[in-house]
Amino acid sequence: MNLCFDQDSVLFERNPAGRPDTRRHTVREVMMGDIVTTPSDTARLSLDVRAPKGIERIEVRNGKQVFKTLRPYAEPDLGNRIRVLWSGAEYRGRGRNTTWNGLATLSEASITRFVTINKWNPDSLLQQRNSDQVIWRTITTGNYMGFDIQTDGYAGDLKITTNHGDIVMPFAEIQLEDQRLDAGGQERQIKMFRLLDASLARRISHEMEVDLHQHGDNQIWIAVYTEDGYQAWSSPIYVCRD
Repeated sequence: MNLCFDQDSVLFERNPAGRPDTRRHTVREVMMGDIVTTPSDTARLSLDVRAPKGIERIEVRNGKQVFKTLRPYAEPDLGNRIRVLWSGAEYRGRGRNTTWNGLATLSEASITRFVTINKWNPDSLLQQRNSDQVIWRTITTGNYMGFDIQTDGYAGDLKITTNHGDIVMPFAEIQLEDQRLDAGGQERQIKMFRLLDASLARRISHEMEVDLHQHGDNQIWIAVYTEDGYQAWSSPIYVCRD
């Protein structure tokens, strides 16, 4: 991952905070981990991500803000695979465990394939019950977990009932973007979206313009989510405005 600027910028060899003698260079291109000041309002971001499993999405971020989501597929490619995930914690620190007790029910379709995601505790309950239900008794501590279901049709509703709230969504409205139920706490939520029936691509190459904040720091980085439930993060590029 790198950034290119349309004006000369200053790259610091070390964090210049409190170190006025830090060596610096004039550049127009920087890479992950670099610290740079620039007069440019925008930068050109280039990335090439290769993963051992299919890439579900890449979030391009400035600090905590997600300003672009990249996927190796588009809405016309979607199939009959629905992903349901729950995540979050009660609060920061010890004792943050969130208990998730839930039931997912299909009203007019049947489950033809069921796969768990990030079910690491063999004692927790997450399984298919008959042809139209999934039940779970699990815990998250800031991580996420869930399941994929493949269905034999795309009619009716998907109803999810949990101890943190309920959501009923017509199948026709479950598309590319997340459908969410926010449940407070630390990013405690449940979400659902559709995927391709086939395995996802394992490589994404992309270039895009990034708008930089007019004042203060910009921390440009990416978060990669793979099909099997893993995450990876790049080091940020720290961009300060002149």
